Amino acid sequence: MMTDPEVNADCTKLVILRPDEMAWESTDQTGVSRKILERVNNRELGRETSLVRLAPNTQLAPEVLETRLEIFVIEGMFSDGHGDYGARTFIMNPPGTTYTAASKEGCVIYVKRLNGFGSDDKRTTTDLDAAEWMPFGHRVAEVVHFYKNEERDVTARVGKVFPNATIMEHDHPGGEEVLILDGVFTDQFGDITPGSWARYPIGLAHAPHTADDGALVYIRDGDVRW
Repeated sequence: MMTDPEVNADCTKLVILRPDEMAWESTDQTGVSRKILERVNNRELGRETSLVRLAPNTQLAPEVLETRLEIFVIEGMFSDGHGDYGARTFIMNPPGTTYTAASKEGCVIYVKRLNGFGSDDKRTTTDLDAAEWMPFGHRVAEVVHFYKNEERDVTARVGKVFPNATIMEHDHPGGEEVLILDGVFTDQFGDITPGSWARYPIGLAHAPHTADDGALVYIRDGDVRW
């Protein structure tokens, strides 16, 4: 990860990508293709964010993770040697985890690798369909929290923003990253449509709103704090 060319690495800039319009890139692993959304090469705080597609009957060699690895299953069934995970499942593997990526039926996963994340990591999984949604009033939404890392003040969650809702204007002291799972999220920078990915820099204010269908949004706060 740390030797490949950087992609969207200037975290002071707003980035909005529509991966559905991006081509899948082949990799040196049979049955695996990807779309790189960002890659920041930094020994302490480097990260890579991508969409990864595993073809049916893909089985990769076991890997001992050197970085923290977070996965959200978007479609299909993903396996990692610890279990089988359907769509809308979040998996976090800390460094040192033995991990064997595979998919019998094929899948698309949202993948984030991070360096230097903290000492409190432990392996976690959350099935969004079985999780309890909690009120998140100041964001006009319900939420499932995946984790909060106290050392770096980084959070990951999925928010279900209500239909025809407007979130009060706000910014993000650590930046914000969103992946739109369903619905449309609109702010002064445009419509962020299903499948789109956006990264908001520190201090950039916005007041998103939804239409009749609301929006289901995967959210990370804190990753762009340096």
